[in-house]
Amino acid sequence: MIGCPTEIVPFNSIASIPGGIITSNFFGYDGSTYKKVDTLKPGYGYWVKVTQAGQLILKNSSSLSMLSLSKIRPTPEMPQLPPDGDKILNIKNRISNFALEQNYPNPFNPSTTIHFKLPKESQVTLKVYYMLGQEVLKVLDEEKTAGRYDIKIDGTSLASGVLFYRLVAGNYVSTKKFVLLK
Repeated sequence: MIGCPTEIVPFNSIASIPGGIITSNFFGYDGSTYKKVDTLKPGYGYWVKVTQAGQLILKNSSSLSMLSLSKIRPTPEMPQLPPDGDKILNIKNRISNFALEQNYPNPFNPSTTIHFKLPKESQVTLKVYYMLGQEVLKVLDEEKTAGRYDIKIDGTSLASGVLFYRLVAGNYVSTKKFVLLK
């Protein structure tokens, strides 16, 4: 793998120490497959195979007068297959903490959505209360697996004003305020 830190570098201006290192084509990854590139851009990584140990010098062509250019020899060889997309998604979607997020929209009329996250399977209750603590709606009371949940609340039967919603999942307890405007 190779990358350039500050400026665009055309692959035909890459020098080597020792001189004459032979490289394969350079390949960039677009999120689903590798593609041959002819320019290296800052902030990206590129796959390349070289024939011997040494250094590839990434500079613009005007500063290479004293160095020997590397030689590019196209080969049918391609980079290794990228990791399975599902495995990457599972890593990205891994939840490490319980969380109750602010509903959206807020204020709302007549409905809103509450988001919460569970890092492990838990018994979950979600209830809505008026300002003085009176329970007005039991939204959820069931076992849920680990994951992210979006629960829609219909407020047509509720009085307008400031309300609270409370999530209890295992030992985790969190309460948020929201406003119903009619």
